[in-house]
Amino acid sequence: MKRIKTLVLTALVSLLLLLIGCKEDSPTEPENSGKVIGEATIGSQGGKVETESLELTIPQFAFSNQNKLTVSLLSGQSPTGVNAVSDLFVIDGLPVNFNSPLELRIKIDGTTSGENFIAMGEDLFIRQAGSNKISYNLLHATVSDGFVVSEIPAPDPDNLLNKLSGANQITNTKQIRVQAWTSGRRLAGSGYNFVINVAVPGVSAAATQNLLESLEDAHHYYRNVWKFSYSARSKWPVTVNVLPLEAGVFGYYADSYWGINYGYLEFDSQKIEDLDEAKITAGHEFFHLVQSLYDPRSSYSKASGSNYTHYWLDEATGVWVEKYSASLVPYSSEIVHPYQMQPFEGMQSGTSIGAREHGYGMSILFEYLIHSGNLLDIYEQIKSSAHPVAAVINSTDSPFNWYPDFVRSYFLFEFPVFNVGPAFWLTNAHGTFSINSAADSVKNFSFSYPDISARYYKIDLNYSGMDENSSLSLNLTGDGIGDIILIKVTGSNFEFLETDPGSITIPNIKNSFVATGSDIYAIVTNSLAVSPYTNSYNMNLEVKLSESTNNQLRSAFIEFSGIRGTLRRTTSSGTSEYDYYLPGMGSTTKELQQSGNSYLASWDYIQNNKNYIGSFSFSLNNDATIITSLTVINEVYDASNDDYLKTNFTASNLPRVGENEIGIAFAVYGDSIMGYIDDIGYYREYTFDGEVIETLVPGTAYFTSSSRLSVNILY
Repeated sequence: MKRIKTLVLTALVSLLLLLIGCKEDSPTEPENSGKVIGEATIGSQGGKVETESLELTIPQFAFSNQNKLTVSLLSGQSPTGVNAVSDLFVIDGLPVNFNSPLELRIKIDGTTSGENFIAMGEDLFIRQAGSNKISYNLLHATVSDGFVVSEIPAPDPDNLLNKLSGANQITNTKQIRVQAWTSGRRLAGSGYNFVINVAVPGVSAAATQNLLESLEDAHHYYRNVWKFSYSARSKWPVTVNVLPLEAGVFGYYADSYWGINYGYLEFDSQKIEDLDEAKITAGHEFFHLVQSLYDPRSSYSKASGSNYTHYWLDEATGVWVEKYSASLVPYSSEIVHPYQMQPFEGMQSGTSIGAREHGYGMSILFEYLIHSGNLLDIYEQIKSSAHPVAAVINSTDSPFNWYPDFVRSYFLFEFPVFNVGPAFWLTNAHGTFSINSAADSVKNFSFSYPDISARYYKIDLNYSGMDENSSLSLNLTGDGIGDIILIKVTGSNFEFLETDPGSITIPNIKNSFVATGSDIYAIVTNSLAVSPYTNSYNMNLEVKLSESTNNQLRSAFIEFSGIRGTLRRTTSSGTSEYDYYLPGMGSTTKELQQSGNSYLASWDYIQNNKNYIGSFSFSLNNDATIITSLTVINEVYDASNDDYLKTNFTASNLPRVGENEIGIAFAVYGDSIMGYIDDIGYYREYTFDGEVIETLVPGTAYFTSSSRLSVNILY
């Protein structure tokens, strides 16, 4: 990606960097045409194209068929700041596949010193630019009899032979540009996974060594911590070129038409002197190489940018991994800031602004979503040609179980790495309902909601003359399936109130909100996700000012998430065990039946072709400060997939942690949850992937820092 990052700089510097990062400048590329100075038709017998300034030798059996090769001269063209010692040449007619390396000799025009290279240019799709550009890989060269000499490598035949059809059909030949460069350096330490070619003088040894070590750190981390495999690439080390790049670009990874073994990394020769920035760029760009190893497309498609459905996903995860390379905290990627609303715009539909830009914004979602192992799971799905949205869902859980909670967490500033504060939410609402007088009694917010999207509305409570018993009701209707999430805002303080899929009533509006100068944000989520994930659903939120209810305990909702455990999977082939996340075991808001200090709620309904059956019950002590016992049972049956799931748990002695105008809350978090849990159950049986039964191995459930158990009881 074309990336700008900062480590909490001043607002002025941040703004300047942001403006640089948004530039779409690219170098002026030479025209494809030029003066033809040599040509030859060469087949399996081998041969040579020879001009006064360039010689290309094709060994016997390198070509399988006859190919007409031409060499053209593009005089006086060279990337700025590079010490070129030849003209720029175009070689046309190379077959997309040949069997052995070709020798290339370019006559020296000038004086050579230090390391010498032949720069080989391909017209490639560059993720960071979001478009094609001529990118130059550096082939290590020697000097012999007045020529700079190197080899054009033989492509990976298994990658290059995949061809498209129709308008996207690949031609049988391709074009490259070549030029001799000198005065460089080369860092190729023994045992390293990278070799660094420095194309220009003046780059410090410290910056070069820092870049090499940063790449090695990333290589180790992604393989040994996140367990990514590098086996798709058989030729190491990876070529890393340090040369002048266009303004605002720190570096990029380029997929080559030559195949997966010839993808390479480029870094700007000036910007790597900033050692912290270089470390972050190295982690980001090497992860793009890792992504390419899991990309099922042909080398042609990757190099040309064709059929790149998961472009946004690669950019989202590429930005997200940057924080693991940052040596200073807090860390913030400035490139994200113009796109912080993208998680609301639909996981796939949001690409309408551009897949790259959407990916920058969606990195926020991965800050919430990725747990240990999930990132690899996603790319294993991509490797199997899954749609990127399906890859995320298949590797995590249904969006119904995580998307509303993500939106709530985002609103409550739980992702400081992305620098979203109160002023941001104040200025980006999709609509506002200002209650200034008795005439402002009802407002309908009707919008279209793509798959996995949200909208939020600001409710200004300014009418001090309202009745003491006034309440505010919110009702959601429409084609989508999601939740209403309410946030109370007092100044810069944001407080979660309640969530429900259908309707919410807030009592005591005048005393609890108007008198305290508080307003309400009403967030509506749509968690439906149906292939091809670009569907749209009309939904309406009615907000109405009316008489309130009394303060009896009328309803409750429960959240129990972040549970891990050992699942035992039994099939006709045998039994296996693996560690994984259990689905959430809570409920949406349900009406309560009361008997003394005991409360009960149950449900049995069909939604989205699934039958949901369940109940929860709890008992309070006399002063309602402790839930003395809690039992929750959830069952879901999907007849279309013959899929049955039952989860349940019991807990006791949950402490009350808060009270406000709409109810009371009980909660425990993290590892401490274990001390309150009496029993956990998980059973799943399905046949869509063969006859499979999954159960939780008794005694293996455990919790992490992100685990939570909460019971919210509403008046």
